[in-house]
Amino acid sequence: MPLLWLRGFLLASCWIIVKSSPTPGSEGHGAAPDCPSCALAALPKDVPNSQPEMVEAVKKHILNMLHLKKRPEVTQPVPKAALLNAIRKLHVGKVGENGYVEIEDDIGRRAEMNELMEQTSEIITFAESGTARKTLHFEISKEGSDLSVVERAEVWLFLKVPKANRTRTKVTIRLLQKHPQGSADAGEDAEETGFAEERNEVLISEKVVDARKSTWHI
Repeated sequence: MPLLWLRGFLLASCWIIVKSSPTPGSEGHGAAPDCPSCALAALPKDVPNSQPEMVEAVKKHILNMLHLKKRPEVTQPVPKAALLNAIRKLHVGKVGENGYVEIEDDIGRRAEMNELMEQTSEIITFAESGTARKTLHFEISKEGSDLSVVERAEVWLFLKVPKANRTRTKVTIRLLQKHPQGSADAGEDAEETGFAEERNEVLISEKVVDARKSTWHI
């Protein structure tokens, strides 16, 4: 009889211990505010109602990683210098002139194109007599490149006036650009400028100077 009582007491005590143990779910939710990532792992993924709670847990986790208590309030655009410093630390790209972020691959391709376009050179050439009596011809070599573009040109012209000539004379100087033969655009431009007979030449500049004495003109 005492043995039966002892067995009954042991069974009752085991049932009380198991019954009074806390459930894992209640313990996890209680620690959610202190550990956002723990709360995120404890949420059931297959329950549709847990989606808003999961989003909030992710937000809290991000703020915790950034050592922030709340979401920062951005009332004005981020300065370009701040973006540039952040991207330099990441080493993934740079901020362009338009404010957009450029990735390394795009930067490499654009750098090659800019380097090719920035290969400039200065050419000094002297005039040669043209086919007409009052025409001078300047030859600018392309140096083996078909992509050469003349960005700026300075023409120095020396007008020599006879010593016996004391009258005031006006001289018109025209600067023409010669295009290759067969260029349709050159023909159209020549007709507009009044040089239909020279369809491969386009008027670039025209200037009237006083030829009272022998001097240089630019």
